[in-house]
Amino acid sequence: MHFTRVTLKSLGLHLQFGHAVGDHCCNPKRAFGDEFVVIDTNGIHDVALDFCGCGTAQTHVKQLLHARLFPATIFDPKTAATFQVLEKYQVLSFESKASSYEYYQCLDRYLSFLRVIHEWRHLKMLKCAGRGHDPSGIVSTHEGQCALLCPTCPQPGKNLPTDWHCAAPEKRWLYAKFVALDANFHLHCKNVSSDQVDPGLSKGWSYFVEETSYKVFIEEHKYDTQEHSTCSGHNAVNMADSKKSHGLAMTGVIYRKARGRLTLRKLIEAMKASMEHDTELTELEACIKMPMITEWQREIDEWECDNLKCNLYEIRVTTITQASIGLELARAEASELQAGNDVSPHPEVSASTVISSGLELEEQQRLLKTDISSLGSHPTDNQLAKLQERTNALKQRIDNWQNVQPGEPAKVKEMKLFLPSEFCDRASCPNKLCEHEWKLHEAQAHEALRDLRHFLRLRTHLYKFKDTNVRGQVANTRA
Repeated sequence: MHFTRVTLKSLGLHLQFGHAVGDHCCNPKRAFGDEFVVIDTNGIHDVALDFCGCGTAQTHVKQLLHARLFPATIFDPKTAATFQVLEKYQVLSFESKASSYEYYQCLDRYLSFLRVIHEWRHLKMLKCAGRGHDPSGIVSTHEGQCALLCPTCPQPGKNLPTDWHCAAPEKRWLYAKFVALDANFHLHCKNVSSDQVDPGLSKGWSYFVEETSYKVFIEEHKYDTQEHSTCSGHNAVNMADSKKSHGLAMTGVIYRKARGRLTLRKLIEAMKASMEHDTELTELEACIKMPMITEWQREIDEWECDNLKCNLYEIRVTTITQASIGLELARAEASELQAGNDVSPHPEVSASTVISSGLELEEQQRLLKTDISSLGSHPTDNQLAKLQERTNALKQRIDNWQNVQPGEPAKVKEMKLFLPSEFCDRASCPNKLCEHEWKLHEAQAHEALRDLRHFLRLRTHLYKFKDTNVRGQVANTRA
């Protein structure tokens, strides 16, 4: 003995619609072709079904709806889904993001079920929006009337005070609407359907615009040249009209989303950080005199009211530079020349010019030595040629500067420049030249520290930007 899977119809199950349970219909009407399929949570069932054909009988569609069966079509329906399976799938799709096809794998009748759930969601949307109670009917629904308003976004007349437009400048941000845009450029839709084959139901009543007007607008501007963005470089936007988009109805999806949850999360983090910053600010102000704090606060208030005024947040520390030291030395030499004191080593070149030129040559020697050491064991002919050209040019500049006997170009990176700091104690050198070199070296050190601070701040900014915005394996790994 064994069991065999059979249909309910073959077992004699007969469904009678249009009458109460136990009542007999005097004029039963069989379903179209005497075939009917019911989609339920426990599977697909072939059943025998009779509609009521009495004089007071309603249409076949209404008889099915009264029995909590949603038909797949309004003309001679042969397939229907129970309200239970529709409600279950709607919750399942929202919670688990399961598609209709995945749910169909556990059932059957994919196309019929897809059409039914489409109509079911449309009716549920109208029900939630209260459109069934409008005396003018559903057809009088305006565009966007079924969309749910964000409860946290400012809505005048609903969740804003009556005098919100008279708020002080520092409080106006409380009534501002913050809008965010997100996009998925990998989501494509093939151009395999049309309004005649799959017409829309809502006609722009909720979150999508009306299809016909939208396509007319696209058709009128299809030959317009795409403007390149000046703030971002998305290839999906710049190359939307390329050959890769042929045969696609959509090459991406971009939508405006609410930032309520994200804003709340950031607000909680900001409140925690605010208490820490208040403590640190109190400790810092305890070490600063009150008149200085008052002056800083006044400058900040003035800058926030007028950004053209002095910005207190900008670095205003005056650093020593080689250019400023060179100007200072030139003015000092001019004063000494007027007094009759001349310590220049050459009648046509001043002492500060000689020292600054020597420091510049010293820097060029260091750069040349670094580049030579980084060549590697197998340099190319092009690299060797460029280094030789730099060596020859530097050798000529050094010869002109110190007027020494010609030497081998290969020794240029090691040639002594004989700056005042390189003289031994037994050699004599004017003190003025030593002072000039010291001041120029000090300016070099300040410039190096300034550049180092700048690059450290830049590196920190890049690290923070990467942690916040960069995602994916491609962007976070090297080729």
